[in-house]
Amino acid sequence: MAQVLTVRAALELEVFTRTAVRVYAGERNLDRPVRWVHTGEIPDIHRFLTGQEMLLTAGLGMGATQFEQRAFIRRLADAHAAVLVVELAGRMFDSMPEAVIEEAEAVGLPLVGLADEIPFVETSAQVHEILVGMRVKQLIAEEATSQAFMDLLLADEDYVGVVRELARRTGHPVVLEDVAHQMLAYGGATPEADGVVDEWSAHSRAIHERHHSLSAQGPEVPTASAASFREVAPCARQPVVLRGESWGWLHLLHGGRQPSPPELRTLERAAAAVAISLLSERESGARASQRQTALLNRLLLGDVTGERFVTLSLALGQDLRGRDLIVVTAWAGDEEPDKDRARPAVGQRPGHRRLHPHAVVLLLPPVGHLHDGQGRRPRTPCARAGERARGGHVDHADPRHREHERSRHHDRGKGRRVDPDIGRVNPLSGR
Repeated sequence: MAQVLTVRAALELEVFTRTAVRVYAGERNLDRPVRWVHTGEIPDIHRFLTGQEMLLTAGLGMGATQFEQRAFIRRLADAHAAVLVVELAGRMFDSMPEAVIEEAEAVGLPLVGLADEIPFVETSAQVHEILVGMRVKQLIAEEATSQAFMDLLLADEDYVGVVRELARRTGHPVVLEDVAHQMLAYGGATPEADGVVDEWSAHSRAIHERHHSLSAQGPEVPTASAASFREVAPCARQPVVLRGESWGWLHLLHGGRQPSPPELRTLERAAAAVAISLLSERESGARASQRQTALLNRLLLGDVTGERFVTLSLALGQDLRGRDLIVVTAWAGDEEPDKDRARPAVGQRPGHRRLHPHAVVLLLPPVGHLHDGQGRRPRTPCARAGERARGGHVDHADPRHREHERSRHHDRGKGRRVDPDIGRVNPLSGR
């Protein structure tokens, strides 16, 4: 069953097969949605319309002059009626007035004539039965969606799982960002969406679509570049609100295919699920940091390759593609570490799966000279212990380590200052 009942579909119901039905004007708008059926025989019937109604009439309130008829049609169009169905059985008209046809075509109002009388009460009953049935199915689908997100939360899934489920249910790529425009999760990746993610800062700050309601939207879809501030980005986004304050945004990157009302409702429920998961994380600790640390540990232990590490990092909202990285091990204890205590802090041998409780491992992009805020370069336990961290394991930087010595001599030959505290890092290999 279609998501909405259109004028075209409504005219195919059984009650309309009892007579000859002719579309006199507005045929281009027969795919408008019908939300309700109304009957009326008064000139000011427009005052009782709220939009998207199928208006059934015998024509008694349309007026006898061309001026009155044109004004009647304009008022219906201004009230956003979906279609006007006029009975042409002789009660008021035997044929459709030319002024009515011309004005309806001018304003784009679908105008339908019935050759014979049909019971309007049956027409209303059949249309409303379809509408109610569609709404019930819609509510069942929404309940299933809400239950799916609830099951994720009960299974202790976090916002990454919610983003993944939203992408699966809508078929669109999804990105979660915080209020600082930092991307935190990315699901349902496609080549087109990867291009948007590459320029996320521009997309995040671009003008987005505004979905004021969940009613069916028009066929037009914005096609502006995501990097443009003058156009609208083809993306529906929903705010994530925590305790009355905006925490971030959930983006549905629909591209050229406009999201349907059910997809927008799914987006709303996903944003609520993200908010619940974030509140839960505040109670249980910084889970995002734990996920990133666990992934980094897997890389250091050789459990994942470098390519897999970059892919998993992107799923966690960290875009490391094409970037150089530095692994830094810092000491968080009060006393000065010695060589014997620094070595187990970073892992002494392949397969060593425990980090010292005072060890802190950071993965940083190179940003010029490192310093401690007072102009001093940091001294790390790795440097004092004579060790260097590499892509997935620890190498000893003694004179016998030929590769390391060659790299140091190469830098000296080019006139670069070699800091004994800062080790060289190989490209991510996972070995």
